[in-house]
Amino acid sequence: MCMRIESIRIGYETNSSSSHSFVLLPEPRKTDTDRAVMKYYGWGPELLTTPEEIAGYVLTQALENDKEIFQTVLGDILYNEFLKEVKIEDAPEIDHASIWELKGSKYSALPNFYRDFLKWLLKQKEIGIAVDNDNEPEYDTLPEPKGFPQVLYRRKVFVSEPGNYYLLLCKGWDGEVTRYRVSFKDEPLKPEYPESIDVKITEMCDNNCWYCFENVSHNGRHCSFEAFTRLVSEIAGKTLEIAIGGGNPLKHPQFMDMIRYAKERGIIPNFTVNIRDWVEFMRNTPLEKLKLFEDLGIGLSWTGVGWHLDEILALTQASNWILNYTIHIINRVHGTEDIERILEVWYKHRKDKPKILVLGFKKPREKNFPRFFLKEVLKFEDLQKYSGKAIFLFDDLAVEQLGVKDYVPPETWKLFYQGADGEYTMFVDLVNMKYAKNSYSGRKYKITKWGEMFKHFRRWGKGKEV
Repeated sequence: MCMRIESIRIGYETNSSSSHSFVLLPEPRKTDTDRAVMKYYGWGPELLTTPEEIAGYVLTQALENDKEIFQTVLGDILYNEFLKEVKIEDAPEIDHASIWELKGSKYSALPNFYRDFLKWLLKQKEIGIAVDNDNEPEYDTLPEPKGFPQVLYRRKVFVSEPGNYYLLLCKGWDGEVTRYRVSFKDEPLKPEYPESIDVKITEMCDNNCWYCFENVSHNGRHCSFEAFTRLVSEIAGKTLEIAIGGGNPLKHPQFMDMIRYAKERGIIPNFTVNIRDWVEFMRNTPLEKLKLFEDLGIGLSWTGVGWHLDEILALTQASNWILNYTIHIINRVHGTEDIERILEVWYKHRKDKPKILVLGFKKPREKNFPRFFLKEVLKFEDLQKYSGKAIFLFDDLAVEQLGVKDYVPPETWKLFYQGADGEYTMFVDLVNMKYAKNSYSGRKYKITKWGEMFKHFRRWGKGKEV
């Protein structure tokens, strides 16, 4: 019996549902065609083996996701004489439980992904698609092919094209997030644009944290909305995520507009806030408006006060939206007692594992900061005892300070390490119109031409300085 990815429903149950999956065929298909047949794909049982059946299924998935994107994909394929004929039987449709929840817009890389994926799939003569039923499956003994196709059957999949490959961010029903770099070409990955960009939108913050390294104050400046929209327009379809920060981004008068603008252009606008500021924001925001933040990554800077997190999780539960939180702690500022407090509060409200991002300690902006507040350096082996209760993430500085690489097998490191600062990521300060490899870099460059900025990024990716 092979393992299958099946659709999971939230909030209610159905008596049965479809379960479509990619499978290895008992024998390779031999026929070629330049046609596609689009129709209804429900509970089956049906095994799609011919190119015309497989092409019809992929195009029907595109139609179900977005009619505008479907027209783009279909027109592009026909224009290039890849498929000379598309036959449509009645009303083509995919059963609701097996639709690929691929997310994008006319600005995104989604049309290109559909096109390249279909071209690749039709060349794989050993791969078919099983249209099956959860209750009485016919094809569950057929093995799955190795590779990425099954990740399409997740709750939501976001797509970008940062270079000669695609970046897929897949979200499960439990909020788990997995990123895949997918290439249809037999060549090394070459990012032309960052996969993720840290974006500073404000220098206003009144928390006055002793360990803060940013130049912020209660009357700090904001970036212009025009600067933000220009950056987003430059990277739409290429960069998948931005990490909005400051300062306190909630202080920016057009913060909500920025979130909407980025989402409309197929970019995931994650953001980081002090946990006490997010509590106040949630108290003063109608719960239905929190839907805007669904599927975003919300970083909560830990303050050591448990009731802040307690109230946030209670309000989130009341909103019925799936809000994806990551708790940020800082090496030498927080210790294992903070981790234990986070776990205690978290499991009071939720069953999934909390994500805890460990940040490296950066020299505070105040030269005479209270050094007696500094704690012992966190030890990786101390974190390992919580591995069954939390998912730990590390920024590059924490990787260095905690010696994380020394504890990870080389093959695991190669698979999960996402690259050094400047290789797949960068920092852009829209307040002062500067950019760098990361936010704490001593060497920042003035933004004069947007294209020039990304040329510098490509040089960093090759290990070269500007």
